[in-house]
Amino acid sequence: MSASTISKNYLNPAFGVKEYLVSERAAGRIKHLGFPTTAASSASKRFLAAYEDVIEFCQIQLNWLDWDFQEAKEKVRILNEKKIPIIVMEPLRGGTLVEPAGRRGSIFSFPAVDSGCCYDPLRDVKFGADAGEYPHF
Repeated sequence: MSASTISKNYLNPAFGVKEYLVSERAAGRIKHLGFPTTAASSASKRFLAAYEDVIEFCQIQLNWLDWDFQEAKEKVRILNEKKIPIIVMEPLRGGTLVEPAGRRGSIFSFPAVDSGCCYDPLRDVKFGADAGEYPHF
């Protein structure tokens, strides 16, 4: 969600978006109410200020590259502070953290587990898992 989309649509009381979503959840047409964000943490804060009483989870871009680049560290802090479960999107950044564009094949070799290699191909997935709690639906 971009900051302008949040301000113009979701935070405008004239549209009644929050009330509509809550009524749809009550009617059973929405099972769990959450939101994804790649917006700046300031936009996420504004959204949460208005919706945190009804939000059940948040999906954020979370991997070792985006920890600082996409403000993932700050988003995780905010969501953990508000006890909103996190769902991780892009733990391997669409594969580019394993196989960058323009290269054939992976830049990493994935040897057998017993090889003693220190690189764990699931490290990035584990990084995301350690950053926040998963929702228990």
